[in-house]
Amino acid sequence: MPTLGLVLILNLDSYLRHTIPSNLKLFVLGLVFINTFVFPVLLLFFLRFRKAISSYQLDNRKERILPFGITCIFYFFTYNLIQKTPLPPIVVSLFLGMTISVVMAYLTTYFYKISIHMMGISGVLAGLLVLYLQFSANYFVEIVLVSLVWGLIGYARLKLKKHTAAELYTGVVVGFVSVFIPTYFGLTI
Repeated sequence: MPTLGLVLILNLDSYLRHTIPSNLKLFVLGLVFINTFVFPVLLLFFLRFRKAISSYQLDNRKERILPFGITCIFYFFTYNLIQKTPLPPIVVSLFLGMTISVVMAYLTTYFYKISIHMMGISGVLAGLLVLYLQFSANYFVEIVLVSLVWGLIGYARLKLKKHTAAELYTGVVVGFVSVFIPTYFGLTI
């Protein structure tokens, strides 16, 4: 979801689209894709090969702890690199929010299973809403489309019996709040 969120935000907003050089955009998108998708997927293959997890879906809450913990390291590393680029502060704050959401999912997983799918799409929605509020940009269509995807993901997770409604709602709250607050207020660490 971080790659999807950044692709949308870096290309929809005219200010961000025109102020960030194409080579920097490609570098950041490549960095985010590798560190938040490729490495975590390779980690899952490794953990499955070592029989540390019983399935790639991570249905067992306890089996999620190790992959989520290592994924937090990938996110912190990526955030650190993004912070050193000349990206506008809102993009840095957005990725901080994504990192916070992954850390919150990791911590929550010690006690409770959370929907990572809903957390991710809720973070994308939060990022779009912040751009709408901060830049008075007209993202009505994009917000509606992401909201529809949000609803479809929630429905699918319930229909497949992968989560309870409470686990979905927890993912929504964690994803939305974790991304909205730092991005809206321009927070960085």
